[in-house]
Amino acid sequence: MNATRVVVVSALAATILAGHLHAGLARKGADAILTDPPRCEFAWPGWDYTNITNPLLLTKNTLDQSMIGIMRIPVGGTLPRGKTRISVDMTAQQISALLRENLQARPEKIESVTFGHSTVAGVQAVRLRYRQIGSPTRRGEEYGFVRGAHFFHLLFMAAEGPAFAREQKDFERVVSSFRLLQ
Repeated sequence: MNATRVVVVSALAATILAGHLHAGLARKGADAILTDPPRCEFAWPGWDYTNITNPLLLTKNTLDQSMIGIMRIPVGGTLPRGKTRISVDMTAQQISALLRENLQARPEKIESVTFGHSTVAGVQAVRLRYRQIGSPTRRGEEYGFVRGAHFFHLLFMAAEGPAFAREQKDFERVVSSFRLLQ
């Protein structure tokens, strides 16, 4: 009787835990929805996820080969390696400086940094591209923009190699389809 109770309680706990872990990410056809505020929808690239809380981390193989990340940082917060506080009225120049500060604080050697502009979720965004020297060498691409009371940071990092172009197209699908929900 005691062993049965342990099995039932364990099964119930596992069910509750599994439901909780999947509460922040929902599927809607070919799209994914981050259900915790601020809610977002984007094309699902078919990648697995390693984390569904903030940040959402998607991976094609393993995190050391390729990764897509989506971070939603409230105004007043900072990027993980940054010191500059995010404000609601940041200009493109300020967002560029914010992304550069976060990049420069990384321990890896970074080169070939370029900045550009794009539109994501109907808002002007800053795009950052770079190479991370190492074994293997990786290429990164990041987008940053403020909308409402949050800074949105979309990140792509992948090892150079035969799969890179395909994985980058998956990230481009995520970025081009990214939208905020009410």
